[in-house]
Amino acid sequence: MAVKNWHFGKIVILWVCTILPIAVFVTLLIEVYRVRGAESLVIIFAAVLLALIFLVPITWKWLSGKEKRD
Repeated sequence: MAVKNWHFGKIVILWVCTILPIAVFVTLLIEVYRVRGAESLVIIFAAVLLALIFLVPITWKWLSGKEKRD
């Protein structure tokens, strides 16, 4: 199926899954070089990444089902 026929939610998922980890990683690098106590940022990054790993495929399949119905 062409990208132009995708549900808008899928495009948002792709943007978020691309930009969010990059932004968190850059923030982490900035904090590590500024302050030597960045363990909390690592924990937050790991939690967000873990949530994305589980929730994105479920949401992607749900939106695919909505595309087929519409």
